[in-house]
Amino acid sequence: MEPGSATGADPAPEPDLPPADPGLAAVKTAQELSALAADALRLAVDLARSSGRTWQELGDVLGVTRQAAFQRFG
Repeated sequence: MEPGSATGADPAPEPDLPPADPGLAAVKTAQELSALAADALRLAVDLARSSGRTWQELGDVLGVTRQAAFQRFG
């Protein structure tokens, strides 16, 4: 059994888009980056809130009202 593997089998690789379609590959990559950025933003907001920052301060940084910041992340 390999280290870090409960079954000893390698995980199945995710299917890739054919290299002949760079446009779709770019869209897939952009979507994945967008999801990662959204996760990072949520973590940053959680960190700021746990550090005592207000919804008004977060709204100011995000360019939205405090109510909009709270509705999105609260």
